[in-house]
Amino acid sequence: MAGQDFQLFVIDAGSEAQARAVLEKYAALDKARPGQEFRPGSLTINDPYNGPQRLIWQGKFLCGSNSQAEAAGALLEELGRKLAK
Repeated sequence: MAGQDFQLFVIDAGSEAQARAVLEKYAALDKARPGQEFRPGSLTINDPYNGPQRLIWQGKFLCGSNSQAEAAGALLEELGRKLAK
């Protein structure tokens, strides 16, 4: 992780239904995949303003990273596992 800058974030949407709604609104920015069906788990949204954003949807939580680096992905996966508990 030395020399790699990235951010992780967590959104507590309040409920699984609200997390889905937030994800669907955000994903609408990704014009390459209109009307995509979402299931809990990992996905990538191509944000036209910030580039590819890795996301994990876990119940009422959405967490993500602004980096495609392996270190960011590993920490994001660990965060997703911990949120599941």
